[in-house]
Amino acid sequence: MGALLREGVCEHRSKTDDKRAFLRRSFGEGLFPASASVRWKELRVSEEGASSSLHLGLVAVAFQEQAEAAGVYARLTAAEQPYLKKTKILTQYKALIRGRTVLVVYSETFSHEALQHFFASVTPPQ
Repeated sequence: MGALLREGVCEHRSKTDDKRAFLRRSFGEGLFPASASVRWKELRVSEEGASSSLHLGLVAVAFQEQAEAAGVYARLTAAEQPYLKKTKILTQYKALIRGRTVLVVYSETFSHEALQHFFASVTPPQ
């Protein structure tokens, strides 16, 4: 994937209005409270002249209390099949936690070898 990054990265953010609706649709109502702060990035990486690209989304949700973050993290990691709900493309995700922040990493192109390796190497805290 290193060669891909040298060739071209297109970064874009989802519209602010869409963030909470996306989270509700993807993970269910009430999982992420209105008091939580949401930061969002989406990346598309492709080689110059390539007709397809790799996709990686990152959502950082900061909670008021660490216990609240831990509860959301526990629910996200308990999912038997870690896929976003109600998406047109099967989209795998992985949740991580650091203090009061839950990070959700997801990809519409998770079946690509480079992203499978990435998802396998991302390990939750022990």
